[in-house]
Amino acid sequence: MGRRVLALAVLALLIAVLVASAPRLGEVWDTLAGVSVGWALASVAANVLSLVVRGLNWRVLLRSALREREASAADAVSAYGVGQLVNAVLPGRLGEPAKIATYTRHLDDPGRDWAVVAGTVAAHRLLDAVPLSVLTLALVLSVGIPASAAGGLFALLAGTGVLLVVAVLVARRDGEAGGGGRLVRIAAAIRQGLAVLRNPAALALAVSLQALGWAIEVLGAWLCFRAFGIDEGLAAAGLVVVATNAATLLPFWPGNVGVFQVAVALILVPVGVAYAAGLAYGVGLQAIETLATLIVGVPAACPGAGWPRRRRLPRPPGRRAEGATPAARRLKPCLRRRSRGRSPRPRTDPSPPRTVAPRVPGSGGGGRAPGG
Repeated sequence: MGRRVLALAVLALLIAVLVASAPRLGEVWDTLAGVSVGWALASVAANVLSLVVRGLNWRVLLRSALREREASAADAVSAYGVGQLVNAVLPGRLGEPAKIATYTRHLDDPGRDWAVVAGTVAAHRLLDAVPLSVLTLALVLSVGIPASAAGGLFALLAGTGVLLVVAVLVARRDGEAGGGGRLVRIAAAIRQGLAVLRNPAALALAVSLQALGWAIEVLGAWLCFRAFGIDEGLAAAGLVVVATNAATLLPFWPGNVGVFQVAVALILVPVGVAYAAGLAYGVGLQAIETLATLIVGVPAACPGAGWPRRRRLPRPPGRRAEGATPAARRLKPCLRRRSRGRSPRPRTDPSPPRTVAPRVPGSGGGGRAPGG
């Protein structure tokens, strides 16, 4: 009920803003009509590349959590694209369950590993706080952020940072997913999905790829500037990326259409971009980002289609991979040491094998040899 009231309040505010800007809608249309197609396609390509990089970053988390049970890189990228596509067209962050469902269908045992994959999705979202904090600090030091937005943004980053610290502490707890009740096993599996947080090398790679994905997204926003003839630099593009991610954090309706455009227009006014031009730019940028998610996500969402992926050989039924369980991995070195220190056992019965004389036909049932 509270969510519906909040959504209605946001919608009413959005309608009021759009009505107030109605005399400028002609300017918005004129700006959209003059878009450079070449620069717009370059922005689409940058957004596609950003999605691919972030999908590969998610694969680092999946590899740390699933180990040899992981699917291919193409499966991770396509599942990430499906999730982003669902987030773009449906409200309520339904793209996160879509990522889990799409990826786990490529696993040998989806019922066992879905909670682990859910843990990696949570870790992936929390790691966004690291590059976003660096980007926000750089913007504050370079162009500044409006005071009305800075307080809420820093509060959001602080809350995400606290959650990230809690996730690190939870990930470092010991425990196996095998014992206890169902809820205990699910909690242990989710904790296993946070495994990247206790692996410094994998964590450094994940943060680096996450930062690269954000940097490419900023580049895509700047290329969209060029498409709309807006003469602003990468700093203003960074402001747009921060504003759009904040505007779509709680999607009340598909893509938060309207909120997205107003947020872009308002964040660009202080740097000298006209409100109408900023509104048109927001329309074009959201269309470009949606097209990028369609390019990455639709091939995996369509039955019988998908990105090229590695063929996985089926495992014989009832047979597990060598060293697949923690107990087997702990026992294997002990067995190897015992086998090295043990010599072959000699035969205790060196006597030749006993032979049986052939039976002669007509000799009766005695089974004696001829001449016996």
